[in-house]
Order: sequence, then structure tokens, then C-alpha cells
Amino acid sequence: MPYYFMKKKIIWVLLAALVVIGGYCLYMEYHFDASTVVTTNLSSEQIRSEMPDIAFTEEDDTMVKALLATTEITEAFLLAEKNENGVYTFPLQDASELLKTGVPEGFEILELTVTDKNTVDVSFLSSNKRFMYSFDVHLQNKTKTIGIYGKDIFGHQRVKAVYQNQNGEITKYKEKHLWFEWLKETRE
Repeated sequence: MPYYFMKKKIIWVLLAALVVIGGYCLYMEYHFDASTVVTTNLSSEQIRSEMPDIAFTEEDDTMVKALLATTEITEAFLLAEKNENGVYTFPLQDASELLKTGVPEGFEILELTVTDKNTVDVSFLSSNKRFMYSFDVHLQNKTKTIGIYGKDIFGHQRVKAVYQNQNGEITKYKEKHLWFEWLKETRE
């Protein structure tokens, strides 16, 4: 009979140890999670059917051309050249005024930046999408990027997918979780 009770205690101790170890691992994954972005193996047509907004549209071209035609952008290029870092970021109010016709209804403007390399970057956000445009003054290099956001099981906002159209070459990226990456970090 005593052997039976001892065996039962050992099982309970092992179960308690497994619960503690599992809780510790869950805590570490929650607080020190790591992820990377990987390219998917989808064709341009598959990506376009999944995310039709990634294609360059007439509205995009109209917004870009209207933006480049403003004197504020021309002056910003001169200011960017004079800045030590080669970048000029418009105050949010000025960016909103310049982009009032180009940004779709319900989107919040995040940033309008020009660089001394004659590149303009525009960024705006909806509830779960972030649009980013980057283009040069000659419109030879255009990039449209759309980030899709969602919440993970812990309620944190995460990037679910990123779609990129760079001069017609369309790519989709997805986030990949790196499990137990914190173990590698603690050993170093």
C-alpha cells in the first residue's frame, strides 16, 4: 500500500513540474517572442486576386502627380538636401493638407517625407491596413506596400502579411514565428 501512495505522489510532483515548466515557457514566449518575415511562393496573379489594392491605380498616379506638382514638395527637396540626414518630414497638419485629395476616406495620414535623393514617401493607415508609397520625381521607381494587421492570441497588434508592388513586381511576405528563440538569447 505505501508504494501505491508514493507512486501517486511522484505523478503529482511530475505533473506540477510540467505545469510550472509549461507556464514558464508560455511566459517567455509571450514576453520575448521573436518573428521574422518570409517571402511566400505565390505568383503575381495569385497575390493580385488575394489583394487587389496592391495594383497601381489611376487614383495612385493622380495623387503622386498632384503631390509632385506642389511647390511644397519642391521646397521640401531643398530642405532635405540641407538637413544632415538628408530627410525632410512634413508636420502632420501640412501632410494632411497636401494629401487631402489622394488619401481614401477613413484613412489616417501617418507621414509624408522627402529625401535628398529625390524620393517621396507617403504613409497612411486604416483600422487594419497600412499603405506606404515610395516614388522618385521621374516616376521610374514606384513602390506600393500594404501591411495587414491583426491581433494575436494575447491581444497585441501584429503584422499578418505584407504585400509589395515594386515597379510591377508583386511579392507577398508573411510573418513566421520563431519558437523558443529566447532560449538562444539566454545562452549568449
